[in-house]
Amino acid sequence: MWAGKPFAVHESDAPLTVPDDVVLATEERAEDRGEFDRAVADKMRAEEEERRRQEELRQQCEEEEEREYRRSLRFKARPMPKFDQPFFSRPSEKPLTNAQTPDFASKKRARRDG
Repeated sequence: MWAGKPFAVHESDAPLTVPDDVVLATEERAEDRGEFDRAVADKMRAEEEERRRQEELRQQCEEEEEREYRRSLRFKARPMPKFDQPFFSRPSEKPLTNAQTPDFASKKRARRDG
């Protein structure tokens, strides 16, 4: 075993070390990231609002089209013709049609049967 004097700590004459404040880049990055996250959230919110507005406009247009379609399906009577002036028919300006015999046989069939 050890027979000598026990170990004793003596006071130092050197001045105490004063630590400097540590400036880490993580704090600055955290602030930048927070600003970025807020900007992304604002952008997403604006896109969602625009999407919702477009959906409402589309739905309104569909409803209006459906109303117009249903309105067009309603029966509307034609007005009565006016018989106060007599109707005179005119002959057509088109020439008469010249009759032609239909050619049902193709050239191939005519050669084969011929």
